[in-house]
Amino acid sequence: MQPGPGAAGVWLAAASVIWVGLGGWIFYNTNIINDQVSRPEHEAWLARYEKTLLPFEALPQPTITDVTLKVELYPHQRRALTQGSYRIKNRSTAPMSNLHLRWLRPLKLRQLDLPGATLEKSYDEFDYRIYRLAPALQPGESRTLTFSTELSDPGFRNDSGQRRLVDNGSFLANFEVAPLIGMDRTMLLQDRSKRRKHGLPPELRMARLEDESARAHQYLRHDSDWVNAQITLVTDADQTPVAPGAMVSDTITGGRRTLVTRTEAPIQHFFSLQSARYAFKSTNHRGIQLNFYHQPGHEFNVQRMLDAMATSIDLYSAAISP
Repeated sequence: MQPGPGAAGVWLAAASVIWVGLGGWIFYNTNIINDQVSRPEHEAWLARYEKTLLPFEALPQPTITDVTLKVELYPHQRRALTQGSYRIKNRSTAPMSNLHLRWLRPLKLRQLDLPGATLEKSYDEFDYRIYRLAPALQPGESRTLTFSTELSDPGFRNDSGQRRLVDNGSFLANFEVAPLIGMDRTMLLQDRSKRRKHGLPPELRMARLEDESARAHQYLRHDSDWVNAQITLVTDADQTPVAPGAMVSDTITGGRRTLVTRTEAPIQHFFSLQSARYAFKSTNHRGIQLNFYHQPGHEFNVQRMLDAMATSIDLYSAAISP
């Protein structure tokens, strides 16, 4: 029995509804809950960013000396909630009456508190704020800045989006979940022809050797060099959290795993936070625990790397250590 013309119409109508619904769903994800930005639009934004904010690069700013982070990862949601604090110090010889603060997209700053700080100017397009400090931060003085942030990747985007906070194998740099102090040259437009197109100098040259102001900045970050850090990293119970420092505790409660670490000596303020369903192998060499985390199925060089770690301890202990 052949279907009548009415049945064909029903099928066509159903297909049309599905087609329109699918298109609406794609539009909602790529244009409503996420921004769709073309490459030329992004390049123009980078040019505005540099023209507006690079003049602040040489301004003296406080230095971060101590860091506390509590990062709660929700891998299945591709979401991270962070609460943290910086101990900031005026290492210059003059009072500082302003604090410049920024954060990298797509991070959202949810809360910030610093005694004596009031918002003076906000560049919302660039996620950059200037705070007035009253009283000014005196030479040698330290204060504590606290903050909370959210990093998320809802739905899907028209481009690749962020690929560092994922269901299994998250790898986040600390500056991706916490704010930065002051302006530097990261995130600037690099292509010479595109810089000319947007009215920028063809290239950004390194500071001159005699430029004393440039010596106040370390090459990894302008706002810090060596820091003491205490980190709490929370993730799903079936994953292994990894963070720098000596382990203080590692517990599982309510389907969540919490790792607490503390550095035993100052470290570079440039580190990663990781979470995945790792395989694990360890060994003890001269009383030092060596741990190696890897993806299951990628075991070929594990023992070789553990042996290299042990050899390095022997070599550096003999050549460098007291």
